Amino acid sequence: SDLAIPNAWPQSFTLVGLTEEESFVYPQSIDIYGDFEFEKSISMDIDFTNAGLAEATNVTATLSSESEFVTMSKSTVEIGTIGGGQTVSIADAFDIVVAGNVPDEAKVNMLITCTDGINVWDREIFFIAKAPKLMINELAYEEIDGNMNGFIDQGETVRVTVSGINKGHRIAQNPYIYGGSNTDLITFVNNKVQFDDVDVNESFEETIEFVVSEELPTGVLINFDLSVISGLYVDTKEIQFYSGSVNETFETGDFTMYDWQHSGNADWFVTDSISHTGIARSEERRVGQECRSR
Repeated sequence: SDLAIPNAWPQSFTLVGLTEEESFVYPQSIDIYGDFEFEKSISMDIDFTNAGLAEATNVTATLSSESEFVTMSKSTVEIGTIGGGQTVSIADAFDIVVAGNVPDEAKVNMLITCTDGINVWDREIFFIAKAPKLMINELAYEEIDGNMNGFIDQGETVRVTVSGINKGHRIAQNPYIYGGSNTDLITFVNNKVQFDDVDVNESFEETIEFVVSEELPTGVLINFDLSVISGLYVDTKEIQFYSGSVNETFETGDFTMYDWQHSGNADWFVTDSISHTGIARSEERRVGQECRSR
């Protein structure tokens, strides 16, 4: 039956009623000697208690889980006989291995099933995993060899600064920045840049460089991935940029330099007032409320 207590923080509990002829075996306490960490081999010491009054004989216990993040290397143990109200302590009852890619703070559910061959007693348990969690917060690039005009042009060498933090609960060991691209129009100077371990809540900043091909056409959209990696933990961000710079100065006095497309009701024209560069800029005549232009 379920028990609900009014005028309190809402919680529900399952109560099991037993007669004098019944036994009820369950894992009263579980010790894994430390935290539930990634890549950790865990041995469980368990105290099995018979909450009933009747003796339980030929008792065995089995550990199971549907989680992809644990592997059972020892999942069954023989408990034997437990008297009513008694406890049997089993050292190294179960052995498991936590996966190297278990997400930080993931809840890993398990089930311990005790049975005497007739009765079956289940108890659900769970552990909260602890692992590193590297996150990229910002990507910033700069020309280090080129015309330094703020645009990524053909033949230039570009440095990307990768900034981030370890928001996990374990040190990120042997981390590195990895650059991946599916085009030969950019080439990484070194596509794998290692840096120091990153502690919990510690920030990091590292750089990676690439060279733009001389054959890269102007105005082409280039995208590639930058990843920060520690073991099996990866955070990836995409970089996009257009090659070269296309500047419309309107110095021709009209719209013939590029293939401009006009629509709507406005009459676009070129003027020499308040130009961005040079002496000319484009402007639209004032349009009415029912008019559109672009």
